[in-house]
Amino acid sequence: MTSFTSSEFLNPINTQTWTNGRHLVRCLKITQETQDARTYCFSMQ
Repeated sequence: MTSFTSSEFLNPINTQTWTNGRHLVRCLKITQETQDARTYCFSMQ
């Protein structure tokens, strides 16, 4: 599991935004964070 310092966790990051409707995406990776939480990584097709 990755650990973050409080300063790293609170720094904003720039991510791509899709603004023109729906897009087909493919799930590249599913990470089981805890027993009841998952993180999904998607990419546009």
